[in-house]
Amino acid sequence: MGAEKAVSEGEVHFHSDNAFGGIEDAEIVQPKAQAAPWPERMSLRIICALVLLFPLFYGGKHDLALFVVQLVIFGFAAAASFSYFRGRVELLADFRLGSLSRRLLIFSGIFVMLAALQLLALPLGLLEYVSANAAALYSAAGATLGSVSIERAATLSGLVQFAAFAGCAFWIMALPYKKFSTSLSARPSRRRSRAKNQLLQRARSIDGVVDLLQRSIIFAGIACSLISLGHLALGGQALFGLFDPGRGGLRTSRAHWPFVNPNHLAVLIEIALMTAFARLLRLTQLTGLRSQTSGDGRRFTARFFQNPEKLGHHTSALLGVFVMLLCGILTLSRAGGTLIVLGMILLWFVFKSNQFEMGPRPVNSRRRRGGEPAAVRTLRKIAKPLSVLAVLLFILFFVGQTGGDKLLSRIEYGLTPNANQTRAELNYVSVDVLSDYPVLGVGLGNWHRGAAQHISRDLAGYKLDYAHNEFLQFAAEMGIVGSLLLFCFLGSLILLSRRALNKAHVASDKMLLWGSSAAIGLPLLHSLVEFPFHMPALALIFAVALAVHARLVDQALGS
Repeated sequence: MGAEKAVSEGEVHFHSDNAFGGIEDAEIVQPKAQAAPWPERMSLRIICALVLLFPLFYGGKHDLALFVVQLVIFGFAAAASFSYFRGRVELLADFRLGSLSRRLLIFSGIFVMLAALQLLALPLGLLEYVSANAAALYSAAGATLGSVSIERAATLSGLVQFAAFAGCAFWIMALPYKKFSTSLSARPSRRRSRAKNQLLQRARSIDGVVDLLQRSIIFAGIACSLISLGHLALGGQALFGLFDPGRGGLRTSRAHWPFVNPNHLAVLIEIALMTAFARLLRLTQLTGLRSQTSGDGRRFTARFFQNPEKLGHHTSALLGVFVMLLCGILTLSRAGGTLIVLGMILLWFVFKSNQFEMGPRPVNSRRRRGGEPAAVRTLRKIAKPLSVLAVLLFILFFVGQTGGDKLLSRIEYGLTPNANQTRAELNYVSVDVLSDYPVLGVGLGNWHRGAAQHISRDLAGYKLDYAHNEFLQFAAEMGIVGSLLLFCFLGSLILLSRRALNKAHVASDKMLLWGSSAAIGLPLLHSLVEFPFHMPALALIFAVALAVHARLVDQALGS
């Protein structure tokens, strides 16, 4: 017969069976953890679904898709609030915001107030003190009231979109932290002694929300890269007949689908690739730490070729990085390709300079005595340059001769004197708009209205909706006040990120921080020559990446 005994931590069940030699075993049954409120569970699933699906609709420029995404976000917020006020659910019981999250919330609140002020109807006499040119336009139209924004519908649309994506980001920042341990191999290890190492357990720890959202961003980047490569391989023909000719001409020489502009696909790849590459390097750090704690002094390459079955996670991660890198090259985006290469080099140097130190590696006795053959010593010196060359040749092999010729022609075009003349002229136009509407700008989403007066004949034939420089366009639309707010936001972001990097002492945590910094830093640099944040899907994914970075920074500063 079995006996049972209850204890405060849980229940311990003793089972004995005398028929089999009196064998007795004990099983500890832990009480079930209380499930999180449904808004916390459903919100992550909804955000991950939006990150994966929204880019497939012309990069989010499909009007119906954008409406559905905004409806889903606001609908979820309304349902959660209704359930909370009815007392049916506890909403974010462990609500808290860290240092960076609080500052982002303050900056976002001030921005919303500035945009709302642009929509406010004012008497023309008062409006003249704020925006004389806007008052003159309303006066010429015979109106008695006017606003800072020339086209209120565009400002309202931009404000609604910002509210949706910013609300999504702040919800992510406010979610409670949940520890999750990174799996280091494709199959569970049977060596239980490794679990006793506290450093390894600490290094493997990662916030579960961060892990899930980063994987969603990576999967979105891989999916779009595969679709774009398939679209390019078919000679620019539409996949499954989904391309709408009214959205723009098909590009048969550059990878871009499902985005219409190849540069925008390059921005998505920048975010996803930096995230994936940093996680791959972190996984390599953890694998090396596990091997050192178990007494295995072999280098990663030796372990990979001798036990490839234990590195299944590395293989899949490396394949994803390769697919996105290949697609990023075939977008032929000059800024995108340069930033991707520089970002990967930066993360590699960070990886090499931040390793777990568990004591010196064992050195071969012949090498220690200087008795190695000269050929072996020479090969050891040139091993790294040869490895880099092999990787480049491997990538160029998949790019192919046609892709290589297009890449070279693109580089030659970028070196011509007039390659960036159009963008330079648009920058001057943005400065002119800012000088016309200096205080509060021409209005959110109204750059094209203010720029129409300053466009030259050479640019008159283009459809000029964007300035090809997000910072100058933001300054022209929000004025000096908005520009100061933007500088404060960027300054706080850089300052707190640097402080978190200095405070993070665990190599794997520092690798994640550098990866998230690169994932949001490269798009910001790319926006100096493009308009990625006017693509709704990229704006949403960047907001999610920024929220992930804020969680990592706040966690490092609070530890």
